[in-house]
Amino acid sequence: MIAQTPGTPADDINFAVGQLRKSRINFINAINGVSDAQWKFKPAPGKWSIAECAEHIAVAEPELLRMAKSASFDPLPAGMKLPGKAFDRELLKMIADRSQKAQAPEVLKPTGRFKDQTAVRQEFWQMRNESIRFVETSTANLRDHGLMNEAMKSPLDGLQWLLLISAHTERHISQIEEIKASAGYPK
Repeated sequence: MIAQTPGTPADDINFAVGQLRKSRINFINAINGVSDAQWKFKPAPGKWSIAECAEHIAVAEPELLRMAKSASFDPLPAGMKLPGKAFDRELLKMIADRSQKAQAPEVLKPTGRFKDQTAVRQEFWQMRNESIRFVETSTANLRDHGLMNEAMKSPLDGLQWLLLISAHTERHISQIEEIKASAGYPK
């Protein structure tokens, strides 16, 4: 059990940390043992490879953590109402669901930033540890403040932005599994 962050209920902290740890392990397991040919394989023109999915996850984490930090400390604009704790599990499902396709912002699209799998894994692990550390040590009440999620057209509280980090990772783990199940995927 994790000690309660001042102002944030311990069960909220434990839930968020658990989700972040679970998606971290799921991601590492999804890319472990992938050969170089599998890493670079694209199931179709215009589709991402496992390498591109992994790069996107690694470069999105610091941006999403920045949003979570901002949501945790910035006051809500007048008239904005947060969805509340009841939305947490729905958010996790909604973001992880790949039936609704989404386009990554240009800055988060893969460009070959990492030289190999090890570099992606290290960057992701370091950033995920930073996300977990923020949840565990923040002095803010992560439920009291929020920030608009423009893609969802809905505000999220600070804790929900952290849950979004985990759900985003799970979304792309599903994409990696789809690539592995594609016709022509190297064995």
